[in-house]
Amino acid sequence: PMIFVGATLHVIDKAVDNGPPVIQAVFPRDPGEATSVTYEKVFVAQRYLLLQFFRWIATDRLSVAQDGGVFVDKAQFGPSTFSPNSTE
Repeated sequence: PMIFVGATLHVIDKAVDNGPPVIQAVFPRDPGEATSVTYEKVFVAQRYLLLQFFRWIATDRLSVAQDGGVFVDKAQFGPSTFSPNSTE
């Protein structure tokens, strides 16, 4: 079976790792790959998530509703090495 790993940036609530997701990155894990390489890929994905998150804030495109729902104005996604591949 294929195993996927990745990272999630989510809204913080009272529980641990429980809030609604804002943005996620995921990729298949190569079973023959060293664990240290997989950790490095996750680390890079986390940085992409943070950069995209701050871009959305800086351009006033991110909003969080009262119910915790997250919205990104004019978000478009497509396949890429980093997924989601958000475009301007």
